Amino acid sequence: MVSVETLLSKYYPHLRDPSVKHGFRFQHRLDLATSGVLCLCRTKKSAGKMFREFQKRSVLKHYIALVYGHLESKTQTVEVAVGEDSSVRDIHKMCTSDSESCINPREAITEIIVLEKGTYNDQPATKVLLRPHTGRPHQLRVHCDHIGHRIVGDYMYSNRQDTLPYRMMLHALRLRFNELDILSKDPFTSDKDELWKVTDTINTYNNICT
Repeated sequence: MVSVETLLSKYYPHLRDPSVKHGFRFQHRLDLATSGVLCLCRTKKSAGKMFREFQKRSVLKHYIALVYGHLESKTQTVEVAVGEDSSVRDIHKMCTSDSESCINPREAITEIIVLEKGTYNDQPATKVLLRPHTGRPHQLRVHCDHIGHRIVGDYMYSNRQDTLPYRMMLHALRLRFNELDILSKDPFTSDKDELWKVTDTINTYNNICT
C-alpha cells in the first residue's frame, strides 16, 4: 500500500519540509489501511495550535466501521486502557490493559453507536459510528476487538487470517474543530460493495449528528 506521505511527496514536492521528520506536519494520523479525513498543517504555528486542540480533546472525530457480528446494545462506551503488545516482535501491535503482555497502558475511551445491521460476505455484520475521546494508536481497532466485534478486514487483529475483504473497513468520516468542519462520504454502502447487505437500519448519521 502507498502512504499519504509518499503521494504528497510525489505530487506536491514543493510543500515538503525537510526539517520535519516525515516531510509534512501530520497532526491527525491514520493507520495505513484506514481511509478518510486527515489533518496536515502547512506551518509550524498552525501545527502547534492543532496540537493544543487535540491535547484539550476539543477536536471532534467520527469514524465509520463495519464490524463482525451484531451488537446487542445500540450504544456503548468502551473505557479500557490501551498499550503496546510485548508478545509481538515483528509488527507494532497494541492490546488492552487486561492482557498480560500489555506495556505502558494509557487511558482510552471510545463511544460506539450502531447504525445498521446486516451481513458482510454472508457473515453477520454491523455498521457502527465510532467516537474516540482519546487518541491512542490502534485504539478503535483494539476496542472493537476487545468487545468481540473485530473490524471487517483487519488483517493484524485477526492474527493475519481475515484476507478476503479488499480493505479494512474503517474510515475517518468527520473532523471538526473551531470553524472548520470536514465531512467525507460513507464508503461502506451496498452500492459500493455488494458483499455488504443491510437488513436493518437502527440509526442514521444525520439523525444522530445534525
